[in-house]
Amino acid sequence: MEYIGTPNLVPNLHSIRKYGELGFDYIPKQRRVQGDKFSARAIQAYFVGREGSRIYLMWDLISNKVI
Repeated sequence: MEYIGTPNLVPNLHSIRKYGELGFDYIPKQRRVQGDKFSARAIQAYFVGREGSRIYLMWDLISNKVI
C-alpha cells in the first residue's frame, strides 16, 4: 500500500534479536596480527542490547567487556 501514499501497517522486524544470542564481532585490520593469513577476523560475543536502530551491543566473554 506504500505506492498509494498510505503507510505500511506491517512492522519491519528483520533486525530484532533475542537477548543472549550468539554472534560475531568484526576485528578491524589495525588490531589484527599482520602477516598471519589465517588469524581470526571476528570474535564470538553475545547480544545484550541495542543503541538506536542498527547498533548492536555485544558482550565479549574473553575481555569481559561490552563492545
